[in-house]
Amino acid sequence: SGRGSIQPQGDDWDAVRWYATQYVVNPQDANHPYVSPSLAKDFSHLPPALVIVAEKDQLRQDGEKYAQQLSAAGIP
Repeated sequence: SGRGSIQPQGDDWDAVRWYATQYVVNPQDANHPYVSPSLAKDFSHLPPALVIVAEKDQLRQDGEKYAQQLSAAGIP
């Protein structure tokens, strides 16, 4: 277990899974708002933000969701 423990699945998400193992040691940490900002309970304390997503990014919907959450909290 530990870093690099996620096995290739032969799909388009292989790179995403690999990067996730480089970013967090404990898979449960992926649910922390510092790792997954859209899981935060309160966005009101955040500074103005620029969220850029790529057209073909597998995580595009996550980025768009986060931008909408910031906007709903009044963050420019």
